[in-house]
Amino acid sequence: MHCKHTALGDKFGLWIKFLINTFAVFAMGTGFLGLGLAMKQTLVWDWKLSPFLSVILVITAPLTFYMMGWHDFLKVIGLVGGVLSGLEALLLVFIYLRAQHYGDLPAAKYGLRHENWVAFTIFVVFTSVAIASIINLIKF
Repeated sequence: MHCKHTALGDKFGLWIKFLINTFAVFAMGTGFLGLGLAMKQTLVWDWKLSPFLSVILVITAPLTFYMMGWHDFLKVIGLVGGVLSGLEALLLVFIYLRAQHYGDLPAAKYGLRHENWVAFTIFVVFTSVAIASIINLIKF
């Protein structure tokens, strides 16, 4: 199997390989950083954990898989991203539903017309994503 960046490197030289791989590192890093910050903020603001403990929990998830011997970076990031994205979406659905009942604003201010269907759809989709990531973990 011939990777696209290798084929481009064969055609355009070593500098294009460096450029493509640099872009890939920044793309994956910023995506993972955004998810990590969102998860940290959820743990701090909604679950009332300390900022230090929240950072530790977010950072240790991918490191744990790496330390367990799973050295394929893309698979580890895919697994952690799938599970954490699914967990984050589920937490946001539950936070939204709870805010309707216990929040400071009246429920009419939220303005989502079919909130039960939307919440159910988000719940099913992101639970499926998390389960698919866990199945990939088993296949790992």
